[in-house]
Amino acid sequence: MMSKGYSWFITEGLGSHLSSFNSSAIDTMQGVIAIRPYIPMSKELSSFEVQWKRKFQKENPDIDWNLDILGIWAYDTVSALASAVEKLLSTSPRFSKQKTTLNTSDVTRLGVSQIGPEILQGISSINFKGLSGEFHVVDRQLQSKIFQILNVVGSGAREIGIWTPSDGIIRDISLVETTKSTYLTSNKDRLRPIIWPGDTTDIPKGWVTPTNENRLRIGVPVKQSFNEFVKVENNSGSYSGYDVTGYCVEVFKAAIDELPYAVLYDLIPFQDSTGKAGSYDDLVYQVNAQKYDAAVGDITITASRSELVDFTLPYAEGGVSMVVLVKKDMSKDTWIFLKPLEWKLWVTTGAFFFIIGAVIWILEHRVNREFRGGPHPLYQWGIMLSFSFSTLVFAQKERVLSSLGRFVIAIWLFVVLIITRSYTANLTSMLTIQRSDPTYTDAIELRDRRYNVGYQEGSFVFGILKGMGFHESNLIIFKSPKDFDDAFSNGTIVAAFEELPYIELLLAEYCSKYMTVGEIYQYDGLGFVFPKGSPLGPDISRKILSIREEGKTKNLKRASFKTQRSCSDRDPFASSNSLTLSSFWVLFLITGLCAAFAVIVYLIVFLCENKQILNEPNSTTWEKNHQFSHKVLRI
Repeated sequence: MMSKGYSWFITEGLGSHLSSFNSSAIDTMQGVIAIRPYIPMSKELSSFEVQWKRKFQKENPDIDWNLDILGIWAYDTVSALASAVEKLLSTSPRFSKQKTTLNTSDVTRLGVSQIGPEILQGISSINFKGLSGEFHVVDRQLQSKIFQILNVVGSGAREIGIWTPSDGIIRDISLVETTKSTYLTSNKDRLRPIIWPGDTTDIPKGWVTPTNENRLRIGVPVKQSFNEFVKVENNSGSYSGYDVTGYCVEVFKAAIDELPYAVLYDLIPFQDSTGKAGSYDDLVYQVNAQKYDAAVGDITITASRSELVDFTLPYAEGGVSMVVLVKKDMSKDTWIFLKPLEWKLWVTTGAFFFIIGAVIWILEHRVNREFRGGPHPLYQWGIMLSFSFSTLVFAQKERVLSSLGRFVIAIWLFVVLIITRSYTANLTSMLTIQRSDPTYTDAIELRDRRYNVGYQEGSFVFGILKGMGFHESNLIIFKSPKDFDDAFSNGTIVAAFEELPYIELLLAEYCSKYMTVGEIYQYDGLGFVFPKGSPLGPDISRKILSIREEGKTKNLKRASFKTQRSCSDRDPFASSNSLTLSSFWVLFLITGLCAAFAVIVYLIVFLCENKQILNEPNSTTWEKNHQFSHKVLRI
């Protein structure tokens, strides 16, 4: 038990003697953590150790002995006793003689001092700095305020930290004299590196079962399908004769590995002598009957099962929902031709048709006969709008003559080209995607019409359906995803009720064929089973919380379900949403700025050409405006 994986701690009783142990004793204690009172090194102590060792070796040349803490304390205690006696020298020593016989020893013939209580009181009140530091006795016990934490390595013990009542564990005694918060900067830096038994720096678990006799017997369900959760395979080469894998098992192993102690266990398939798998309720009952020490698998936490056993916190979401076939229905898509563009984009595009038509008319009507039309304003509007909207299909018959008009129309045609191509692509995508609606949405309707519904073999969902009022003759068992699909395909069932983790797998395999509808019946989820009062259950629950927060369960799920993809990954509508104004606002901004620029240039040029109207002294402001408007809107 001095090998890797173990840890040993010795208290003050042995820690104070470490310096006195011989090399063979130290060799057997490699990696041990020891605690002993801290004695500060001083010049007086160093000088005393040299003198004591020289005298001891002179008197005992055959003994190799080092001065330990008890020897230093003994020296300070004698000093305290001598000091107390000196203070009582004025008191005449009084001794009481003991009755002795001829055969008694010399010790018994000595008298008993009558001033013993005064000496004891004197020692208790003495407080001085000795070789061991501050010497102070409380309740006849020498007080030690600081302790060393030692690690036995090599030929002796090295200090790895200090403990004080006020500062706790710190790395070095110097931190006590400086800022007290220094040692709190990092927990991992409170101690120097430790060499543990087995000559390793790996922190041991702290407890390891010494033999294989106390291995936990953990029952696992034998599944014929949905093996992503639990898969049992025969393997004569393994310790238990089976290989058990799957998402549930991997989560359990990850939680076990996080425990601060080692747990040895065997995963045992729950089946009878013929190899037939037992039900989940039977497995839970076997844990309650102590045939198994625990159960690991896709076991749902329910109230009835919790009366027999303890569950850990759930490691997978819970709930039951209804799965039905989808039907194709395009009747709701009468206005699908409007859906490629959102309404804001439709409004903005229409507004720009009017704006560009007005801008081109302003720029062209004075120099281009095709933009003049008849004398009535409706003719002007007709020309303007017909030209603008004809650009949608690039079929405008009017020619643009002015340079500014050509500049504006070129930019607008580019914008129209992008919008029409985007509209066409998005509409094509929407028309080719088959829209899906559920065949049934109400579980009560299925019950009242006595339709057949399915559930997975061995699942507690059977009890739920019975509680909802479904007749047992209308409840059909399916064992695998293929059985599930076949039952729908041949009309055996019109709906199935299943737990959410399994629905995820089913929809991943038949994503476009089935969908979930209706109410989700909430349950706690999947958990591991332990007997009532098991101390291992709460520890596993805490570790499940830890690995879920760290995202390890998602990684394990992704690895176990690596051949599956969720429906969201295949959602065909994800790329067919309506185009929004935010996708084209830059194009409209550029077009608007260019149109405004062209109109401003046109007005500046027009004002320069007709500045004589402004300079005419005999005209009123109203007359000048009338002349300008007549020239600008000339027919």
